[in-house]
Amino acid sequence: MKKRIVYITALCILTLMTACSVKEGFIDKDCPEPGPDPGTGTDTESLRIVFDWSEATQQHPNELIRIDIAATDGTETSLQSGPEGTTAELDAGMYRVTGYELAENVTVADEIVTVATRDDGSAEDPGTFTGGAVQAEVKQDVDNQVITIPMRYQTRMLIIRIRFTGEGVPELVESDGYVDGVTFSRPINEGFAPLDGQPRHAALTSGTVDYTFAPGADDWYVGSRNLLGVDGDATQRLCVVLYFADGFSRELHMDVTEEMYEFHTYNVEEPWVISITLSLGTSFDIVLEDWNSGPSSVIIAE
Repeated sequence: MKKRIVYITALCILTLMTACSVKEGFIDKDCPEPGPDPGTGTDTESLRIVFDWSEATQQHPNELIRIDIAATDGTETSLQSGPEGTTAELDAGMYRVTGYELAENVTVADEIVTVATRDDGSAEDPGTFTGGAVQAEVKQDVDNQVITIPMRYQTRMLIIRIRFTGEGVPELVESDGYVDGVTFSRPINEGFAPLDGQPRHAALTSGTVDYTFAPGADDWYVGSRNLLGVDGDATQRLCVVLYFADGFSRELHMDVTEEMYEFHTYNVEEPWVISITLSLGTSFDIVLEDWNSGPSSVIIAE
């Protein structure tokens, strides 16, 4: 009798052990759903990162946007996103989040935009791009956390147009020059249409960009350069060098600080233009007859 009881008990235990067996591609309907694997848990929170395009349009729509996330402890995370945004998994804490399009001759690190320089110390042309930065707090156990990065233009073209009049014009061979007080590096939020609305910001570093003025339509000599901006603590000076047929050259220096006062704030989606009319005498004397500056839609239309 005892042997029979032991046998029945063992049979019941075996039945219970095999009643909820999981076969490949099939789970018995009588089996409870498996609980979470205790080894796959996470303490991170989801942060949705989106972009505010109200002040700019994406300059490279076929390329991904770079997102750099810097924590207060110095650790960094980098992501890529389309223009609609993405989601990051982060520990609770404070972060600085920078979003920007990649561009030639430009680096972005710790929210600082820097243009590459040449061997002579002058600036390369930065590629056109947009970007911005924002501080974010990721809270523990909070759903639907979202931050918005304000995307703004980060470069603007400066076009210089020169028209020559007078008896000395036939002797003019070529012309070049430079502009100084130009931004080489600055915070990303102090670009064009800056967040604080101020027209001028001090650059972290600044210097010179060179120009070559080539004959164009309607007797205008034209040169253009793409800039990160102008240094708000510096004077912007334009130097025009004229080369004449006998090998003689003359230089004209102009303070264009006031002419570029709204370079960062006025119609920033289009090039800024400085137009100059110079009268050349037979003795190579140069007289400034007229100049004007502003967005291309205003100046070139005149």
